[in-house]
Amino acid sequence: CPVCARPFPTEADVSAHLDVCLAHDASAAPATDPAMADSNDVAARVSEFLSSGPPQGAVEVVLKLLGNVAREPQNDKFRRIRMGNPKIKEAVGDARGGAELLESVGFRLGEEEGEVWATMDAPSEEQIAVIKEATTLLESWKSEGSVPVVVSDVKTQRSIEPKKIDRQV
Repeated sequence: CPVCARPFPTEADVSAHLDVCLAHDASAAPATDPAMADSNDVAARVSEFLSSGPPQGAVEVVLKLLGNVAREPQNDKFRRIRMGNPKIKEAVGDARGGAELLESVGFRLGEEEGEVWATMDAPSEEQIAVIKEATTLLESWKSEGSVPVVVSDVKTQRSIEPKKIDRQV
């Protein structure tokens, strides 16, 4: 959906959702902080991915992909993922919510030379923070013995972290 950024499997589903979304958006309170909206979206996408019960190996692959981008955001090779790669296909492509999780942190799915790729432009500081939040959520799921993460847990974790403020004039 171009309004709320929720993914839908078909264009018909997006069309059916769009009227409701526009009506809700028009009646909503003033816009919130875009970084907070991104953060809420990534938390929901991580929760969706984990609720599908992905194998431990799939979580490891996603952690590796996101960790590489967070560690070296300017490195092009970490910002291009061939979705046809068997490991990537199993961990992300075949897992419910996997592709949506990548899109929520800034990857775009597209076709090049007959193959599907997930690509990302050089991420901003805000995008890197969202990627790090996704990796933190995935790591906490992994370390807590595969207990699903819920969005309310994420809001609690987020409220603990102080917000960076640039005080230079």
